[in-house]
Amino acid sequence: MTDRFSLTVLVGLLGACGQATPPAAATDSATVTDTASTHTAPGAADTGKVGETTATDAATDSAAGKDTATADAKPDAPKPIACADRAGGYLVDGKCSSGGASIPFACMLAKGCELTWQTDFRNWTGPLVGNDYTLVNAAKTDKIVGKFESAAGGAYTYEGPGLTCNATMERFESSFATDVCCNVVAQGCADAGSACVPIQESAGPANIVTTGCVPLGDAPTTVDAPCNATPGALTCKAGLMCIKDGTKGDGGHCKKLCVAAGDCPAGQACTIASTAPKGGVCFPSCSPFDAVGAAAACSVGQACMPLAVSDAAAERVMGARCVPTEGGKAGDSCGAGANCENGAVCIAKLCAPLCDDAHPCKSGLCTGFGPPNGPDVGKGFGYCK
Repeated sequence: MTDRFSLTVLVGLLGACGQATPPAAATDSATVTDTASTHTAPGAADTGKVGETTATDAATDSAAGKDTATADAKPDAPKPIACADRAGGYLVDGKCSSGGASIPFACMLAKGCELTWQTDFRNWTGPLVGNDYTLVNAAKTDKIVGKFESAAGGAYTYEGPGLTCNATMERFESSFATDVCCNVVAQGCADAGSACVPIQESAGPANIVTTGCVPLGDAPTTVDAPCNATPGALTCKAGLMCIKDGTKGDGGHCKKLCVAAGDCPAGQACTIASTAPKGGVCFPSCSPFDAVGAAAACSVGQACMPLAVSDAAAERVMGARCVPTEGGKAGDSCGAGANCENGAVCIAKLCAPLCDDAHPCKSGLCTGFGPPNGPDVGKGFGYCK
């Protein structure tokens, strides 16, 4: 499939989550493409019983190199695959009981024979026994039961509250990056002249966002230094990424990469890079309810927009960061979250007021963004519907 991929290094402004299609890990499941070969018996001789051969026939078959197995011979079981060989990225294709499709991609990590299935939403961990595995999330509310049928992939079933998903998975090889599903904080690229960054490729109809090692430029720069956010060019040092903040005329600045909240300095959040499993960028966090001048408020001309961030366990929750805004009022038409003023978000092409328990709606109900975008109202914030 890799010959159909087009390459792009993920650069530019990370958009607000209000307009993104949520990559629900609950729809993230996976049916088998390769099967073990079977051996059937040769035809029985006329003088023997069905499923048997005479001594003369057996000798003849043996001389001819034929298979003399009986008709009830069992298929060969798939050979166990080394645990470490299971690590990597996988294209996922499946359907869920809700009628929705699975996410297009996820990463499998292997620490010994302990596997971890990662999406930008959640982590599932458990042992690999032979070719079979059962993985559970930290809260033990849902699980993934799967089987590797070959070195190229296999199948799994996701089982969660009120939802079941079944899908196939196929190993993904990038057309331009190495070490797919590398850690953007630990780095560890096999090539010392490369850096692990979020990357983006198209695989047929699917748009794959993951992490991979890409060669560094000649003179990479340090954190917060100006850079040239150009596809295919890594102009920041390993552990950083060139990102545009959306300000007019901004060509890009080197920002710290992160996996979990603790990877960022105080006052910053690990903003998930699109749908990359465990690949984010540190940006200053903010409060959507603070007026300009408050400690956690955005500056004039910016709005505090809700978007996906990683928590301490590297799982997706709702956060917020400052982005340039066009200042749309509640009820105004909009095309993106940045079209709305501070305290509002673009939902269904209309600016809707944000809310939480301390900031109730003047009209309508305070509606949580829901998984995978964030916790329900009472644990985070939502919008007035």
